[in-house]
Amino acid sequence: IYTEANNMNTLKPNVTVFSSLLFLFFAVVDTATAATGVNLAPVAEPSTSRVSGDTTLAALNDGHTPKASNDRSNRSYGNWRGQGTQWVQYDWTIPVTTRKIDVFWWDDNAGVRLPKACRLFYWDGERFVPVRNPVGLGVAKDQFNTTTFDEVRTSKLRLEMDGEGLASTGILEWKVYNEGELPNFPPSVAAGGDRIVMQGRKTEFAGELLRAISTDTTKVEWSKASGPGQVVFADDAALATTATFSAVGDYVLNLTARKGKMSDSSTLGVRVVGRPQLDI
Repeated sequence: IYTEANNMNTLKPNVTVFSSLLFLFFAVVDTATAATGVNLAPVAEPSTSRVSGDTTLAALNDGHTPKASNDRSNRSYGNWRGQGTQWVQYDWTIPVTTRKIDVFWWDDNAGVRLPKACRLFYWDGERFVPVRNPVGLGVAKDQFNTTTFDEVRTSKLRLEMDGEGLASTGILEWKVYNEGELPNFPPSVAAGGDRIVMQGRKTEFAGELLRAISTDTTKVEWSKASGPGQVVFADDAALATTATFSAVGDYVLNLTARKGKMSDSSTLGVRVVGRPQLDI
């Protein structure tokens, strides 16, 4: 980063090059810092030892922030009628790096109560082993219980919980925080359900990005895969849009999500019917 000036032995710093390198250094640091603390749970696939029929695993990572442990405004996960030690697990399609989790326990003041203890394990490539030096592992009511531990890089985390007496256990939200550079997860998209519509009427569509951390670098596009007529989208680059159909018949619409060179597609069927004829 130095240049020789006027054939003299004195070396002077090249301010332009130095400034550019300094800017690049801080840009990398800022990017890593911004990615640290991002919740990785939305892009994980949850599983469990047991889930009761009136609850759902999807509650674990749906991004909802509960107001209390008996909050009934959103979905919940529980293993009612299961006793003793139960577990929930997150699987990622590519390895993640983390050193911190948050757990908001569910307590319905009935069959599902706060656990008496919990433990966290990570997959080391061959088996589940305990995280090292955990601090936290709390089971407090009406709050996120934070646990920190020595940094791990893994594709699976498992949280074990011990029920109190005959009570079952449950969770309203489980967050896992990224450490360092954010992994490049592929997109996953759902177009929605099939439907029947009337010719000439605007029809609403609401696609969904599944297990997504951020939509900033993910682009979506609606298109016609098949059908007898023309399909006109109000905005074919938006998840939520409307469309009209020029002819009656059966159509297949395609919703594609792209993130760099990675992509995913989902289809839905539309049956377009003619306007009813009124007898006069």
